[in-house]
Amino acid sequence: MGDDSTAQDVSAAQDEQTVELDLDQLRLELQEAQTNIDQLTETSKRALADLQNYRRRVEEERAHMSRFATAGLLRDLLPVIDNFHRASTHNRQEVR
Repeated sequence: MGDDSTAQDVSAAQDEQTVELDLDQLRLELQEAQTNIDQLTETSKRALADLQNYRRRVEEERAHMSRFATAGLLRDLLPVIDNFHRASTHNRQEVR
């Protein structure tokens, strides 16, 4: 009976040691997973910030292009308007 008790004690000690090793392994895996999650979270935050910056730049460029397109159109129309004004003035002088 003493041998059985000793064998059970040895077996229990081995089981406890195995459980401790498994627990340590699980803690290590959990820590690695948390590190991976933190890295992925940081990467996604940076990607989101890049996307927001891209959208802001595109909107600024659109506004810039719109202003210059309007200025170009007005610059092109100004000589035509001046010619109409001169023709109108000349026409009024001939009518008198």
